[in-house]
Amino acid sequence: MSGPPRWHRALVTGASSGIGTAIARRLAADGTHVVLVARDLPRLDRLAIELRQRHGVEVEVLVTDLADDAAPAAACRRVAAEAAPDDVLVANACFGTGGVFHELPLEGEEAEIRVNLLAPVRVTHAALGAMVPRGAGGVVLVSSLAGLVPAPRSATYA
Repeated sequence: MSGPPRWHRALVTGASSGIGTAIARRLAADGTHVVLVARDLPRLDRLAIELRQRHGVEVEVLVTDLADDAAPAAACRRVAAEAAPDDVLVANACFGTGGVFHELPLEGEEAEIRVNLLAPVRVTHAALGAMVPRGAGGVVLVSSLAGLVPAPRSATYA
Protein backbone atom coordinates (compact mmCIF):
# COMPACT_ATOMS: atom_id res chain seq x y z
CA MET A 1 0.00 0.00 0.00
CA SER A 2 1.43 3.37 -1.00
CA GLY A 3 -0.66 5.61 1.28
CA PRO A 4 -3.82 5.65 3.32
CA PRO A 5 -6.67 3.55 1.91
CA ARG A 6 -9.04 5.35 -0.42
CA TRP A 7 -12.00 3.72 1.33
CA HIS A 8 -12.43 3.00 5.02
CA ARG A 9 -15.01 0.20 4.62
CA ALA A 10 -16.51 -1.56 1.59
CA LEU A 11 -19.45 -3.94 1.28
CA VAL A 12 -19.00 -6.55 -1.48
CA THR A 13 -21.87 -8.78 -2.59
CA GLY A 14 -21.00 -12.09 -4.22
CA ALA A 15 -17.75 -12.10 -2.25
CA SER A 16 -17.43 -15.87 -1.89
CA SER A 17 -16.03 -16.51 -5.38
CA GLY A 18 -14.79 -15.10 -8.66
CA ILE A 19 -14.78 -11.36 -9.22
CA GLY A 20 -16.23 -10.68 -5.76
CA THR A 21 -13.37 -12.49 -4.02
CA ALA A 22 -10.81 -10.70 -6.21
CA ILE A 23 -12.33 -7.30 -5.44
CA ALA A 24 -12.43 -8.04 -1.70
CA ARG A 25 -8.78 -9.09 -1.79
CA ARG A 26 -7.77 -5.94 -3.67
CA LEU A 27 -9.66 -3.67 -1.29
CA ALA A 28 -8.16 -5.41 1.76
CA ALA A 29 -4.67 -5.19 0.24
CA ASP A 30 -5.21 -1.44 0.02
CA GLY A 31 -6.15 -1.34 3.71
CA THR A 32 -9.92 -1.13 3.30
CA HIS A 33 -12.04 -2.96 5.88
CA VAL A 34 -14.58 -5.21 4.15
CA VAL A 35 -18.05 -6.60 4.65
CA LEU A 36 -18.34 -9.86 2.72
CA VAL A 37 -21.84 -10.77 1.54
CA ALA A 38 -22.77 -14.13 0.02
CA ARG A 39 -24.63 -17.30 0.92
CA ASP A 40 -21.66 -19.67 1.38
CA LEU A 41 -20.53 -19.33 5.01
CA PRO A 42 -17.50 -21.68 4.82
CA ARG A 43 -16.04 -19.81 1.83
CA LEU A 44 -16.75 -16.43 3.41
CA ASP A 45 -15.11 -17.53 6.65
CA ARG A 46 -12.00 -18.75 4.81
CA LEU A 47 -11.75 -15.48 2.92
CA ALA A 48 -12.30 -13.46 6.10
CA ILE A 49 -9.48 -15.30 7.89
CA GLU A 50 -7.18 -14.81 4.88
CA LEU A 51 -7.87 -11.06 4.66
CA ARG A 52 -7.48 -10.49 8.40
CA GLN A 53 -4.20 -12.40 8.56
CA ARG A 54 -2.68 -11.13 5.33
CA HIS A 55 -3.76 -7.48 5.50
CA GLY A 56 -4.75 -6.78 9.11
CA VAL A 57 -8.13 -5.36 8.13
CA GLU A 58 -11.48 -5.74 9.85
CA VAL A 59 -13.71 -8.24 8.05
CA GLU A 60 -17.40 -8.71 8.68
CA VAL A 61 -19.27 -11.69 7.21
CA LEU A 62 -22.93 -11.33 6.25
CA VAL A 63 -24.43 -14.62 5.10
CA THR A 64 -27.49 -14.06 2.96
CA ASP A 65 -29.05 -15.56 -0.14
CA LEU A 66 -30.03 -12.63 -2.33
CA ALA A 67 -32.42 -14.91 -4.22
CA ASP A 68 -34.65 -14.79 -1.14
CA ASP A 69 -36.94 -11.82 -1.70
CA ALA A 70 -36.42 -10.58 1.88
CA ALA A 71 -32.63 -11.14 1.92
CA PRO A 72 -31.49 -7.81 0.47
CA ALA A 73 -32.94 -6.13 3.57
CA ALA A 74 -30.00 -7.36 5.69
CA ALA A 75 -27.47 -6.00 3.20
CA CYS A 76 -29.47 -2.76 2.97
CA ARG A 77 -29.40 -2.33 6.75
CA ARG A 78 -25.66 -3.04 6.80
CA VAL A 79 -24.71 -0.71 3.96
CA ALA A 80 -26.70 2.11 5.59
CA ALA A 81 -25.47 1.48 9.17
CA GLU A 82 -24.49 4.71 10.89
CA ALA A 83 -22.20 3.10 13.48
CA ALA A 84 -19.73 1.72 10.90
CA PRO A 85 -20.77 3.13 7.53
CA ASP A 86 -19.67 1.63 4.26
CA ASP A 87 -17.80 4.05 2.00
CA VAL A 88 -18.20 1.94 -1.08
CA LEU A 89 -20.68 -0.67 -2.26
CA VAL A 90 -19.60 -3.28 -4.78
CA ALA A 91 -22.77 -4.93 -6.09
CA ASN A 92 -21.31 -8.00 -7.73
CA ALA A 93 -23.53 -10.99 -6.84
CA CYS A 94 -25.07 -12.72 -9.84
CA PHE A 95 -25.80 -16.06 -11.42
CA GLY A 96 -27.13 -17.35 -14.71
CA THR A 97 -29.42 -20.14 -15.76
CA GLY A 98 -29.27 -21.92 -19.06
CA GLY A 99 -31.66 -23.79 -21.24
CA VAL A 100 -34.71 -23.36 -23.40
CA PHE A 101 -36.54 -20.55 -21.62
CA HIS A 102 -40.07 -21.94 -21.72
CA GLU A 103 -38.80 -25.29 -20.40
CA LEU A 104 -36.93 -23.82 -17.41
CA PRO A 105 -38.62 -23.70 -14.00
CA LEU A 106 -40.06 -20.22 -13.55
CA GLU A 107 -38.93 -20.16 -9.90
CA GLY A 108 -35.28 -20.31 -10.98
CA GLU A 109 -35.72 -17.50 -13.50
CA GLU A 110 -37.41 -15.36 -10.87
CA ALA A 111 -34.58 -16.06 -8.40
CA GLU A 112 -32.09 -14.98 -11.07
CA ILE A 113 -33.97 -11.70 -11.50
CA ARG A 114 -34.02 -11.13 -7.73
CA VAL A 115 -30.25 -11.67 -7.43
CA ASN A 116 -29.13 -9.95 -10.64
CA LEU A 117 -31.56 -7.01 -10.75
CA LEU A 118 -33.66 -6.44 -7.64
CA ALA A 119 -30.94 -6.98 -5.02
CA PRO A 120 -28.48 -4.49 -6.61
CA VAL A 121 -31.25 -1.91 -7.00
CA ARG A 122 -32.32 -2.28 -3.37
CA VAL A 123 -28.81 -2.30 -1.90
CA THR A 124 -27.70 0.63 -4.09
CA HIS A 125 -30.76 2.62 -3.04
CA ALA A 126 -29.93 2.00 0.63
CA ALA A 127 -26.24 2.83 0.11
CA LEU A 128 -26.96 6.10 -1.66
CA GLY A 129 -29.50 7.02 1.00
CA ALA A 130 -26.65 6.90 3.52
CA MET A 131 -23.81 8.20 1.29
CA VAL A 132 -25.45 11.27 -0.22
CA PRO A 133 -26.17 13.01 3.12
CA ARG A 134 -22.54 12.33 4.14
CA GLY A 135 -21.34 13.77 0.84
CA ALA A 136 -19.04 10.82 0.28
CA GLY A 137 -19.02 7.27 -1.00
CA GLY A 138 -19.02 5.21 -4.13
CA VAL A 139 -20.97 2.47 -5.86
CA VAL A 140 -19.56 -0.11 -8.26
CA LEU A 141 -22.15 -2.12 -10.17
CA VAL A 142 -20.58 -5.18 -11.76
CA SER A 143 -22.38 -6.33 -14.89
CA SER A 144 -21.93 -8.67 -17.80
CA LEU A 145 -21.33 -8.13 -21.48
CA ALA A 146 -23.94 -10.83 -22.10
CA GLY A 147 -26.58 -8.20 -22.78
CA LEU A 148 -24.59 -6.97 -25.77
CA VAL A 149 -24.10 -10.25 -27.60
CA PRO A 150 -26.34 -13.12 -28.68
CA ALA A 151 -26.65 -15.61 -25.83
CA PRO A 152 -28.78 -18.57 -26.86
CA ARG A 153 -30.13 -20.57 -23.90
CA SER A 154 -29.45 -17.64 -21.52
CA ALA A 155 -32.58 -15.54 -22.03
CA THR A 156 -33.04 -14.27 -18.50
CA TYR A 157 -29.35 -13.66 -17.81
CA ALA A 158 -28.64 -11.84 -21.08
